[in-house]
Amino acid sequence: MENTTILPETKTQEALIVTMPSVAQIQAWTALAENKNNLTAQLGIAELGLQQILLNVNKEDHNSITEALATYRKKHSEMVAQRKEFTSIIDANIVQPLMAFEKRADPKSNEVYIDIDTKGLFLRQAEAQKASQFQAIESEKLMFIAHCTNEYLRIENKYLLDLSSVIDTGYAANLKAKSPKPHLDNIIVNMKAVKIDQPAKFEPQYLTKEQMREIYLSIAPPNYAQHLAEKTEGLPQVFINYESDLANSQAAIERMETDAKIAAIEAEKKVEAESAINTLVATASTPIVEIPKIKRDLVIEPINSADWAQLIMTTFIANMPTLTRLVRVKSWEKLSIGQMADAIAKHATDTGECFKGVTYKEVQK
Repeated sequence: MENTTILPETKTQEALIVTMPSVAQIQAWTALAENKNNLTAQLGIAELGLQQILLNVNKEDHNSITEALATYRKKHSEMVAQRKEFTSIIDANIVQPLMAFEKRADPKSNEVYIDIDTKGLFLRQAEAQKASQFQAIESEKLMFIAHCTNEYLRIENKYLLDLSSVIDTGYAANLKAKSPKPHLDNIIVNMKAVKIDQPAKFEPQYLTKEQMREIYLSIAPPNYAQHLAEKTEGLPQVFINYESDLANSQAAIERMETDAKIAAIEAEKKVEAESAINTLVATASTPIVEIPKIKRDLVIEPINSADWAQLIMTTFIANMPTLTRLVRVKSWEKLSIGQMADAIAKHATDTGECFKGVTYKEVQK
């Protein structure tokens, strides 16, 4: 029976229970050490006996060889059985009880650990989803701002070009009609009739209609009325050389067409450059949100069938130069089909390459 001593309580600790080994246990341990020494001696003698059998065999007589080797194998089996009789006691009474602690605490099988780990993964997944959604919304807000700004640039540029086109068309019409005095009123009427283009549609993935409306209203549109007024006020200046152009109307018309084409190309380049900058700024301004790390591994679940084993073996052999670096074995003759499958799965996790016919499953950690 074990002796139990209870140490007195202190201010900082509760009573400490100390279990002392019993006399019977002490004797058992002493006997175990003695038995170990005796066994060591017996095994040493048995080993010498085995060596003696090999030394005494008649190597010129096959019957003698057969009999000696049979005796050798028999004696060796007895030697192993004698050793196991002792080591099984150690395994059952020392090794296994000590291993019980680590088995119960093993993260792979401890239910409490697995439950907490699952809960942690669930929380990280929820937080990662929330963070990713927030970042996606903020990014789309910036992209929508860039879209609206770029569309206003495009529409404003088109409107100005359309106004200029109306003026050039009116100028050319007056020249062709040989009008001694240009009819500016008609040109102004046509300028007022120029339609303003509509913005291209933006297809949101995360933004609501309310959010988009709020952003859209926060961006000031171009002042089309001011552009019309400025173009109208500038008409007399455009026609300042009308009398001289009237003398050589065809050359004047051709010059205007060339100038209009050049102006349109330059305006388009300017819009493209500004749009590119707006898009770049929007992309660079996307907030960086710290997202909890979730490890995603691809695994191959074993199937107890010959077809599955053949699939794994042929896939491994076909890709052996790539997969051998992922295998950890002390001796290649002990490589198992399960280890082949693990190597195939790790390759898919690391590179994203999935081999044809193999079924993978994603595991998050």
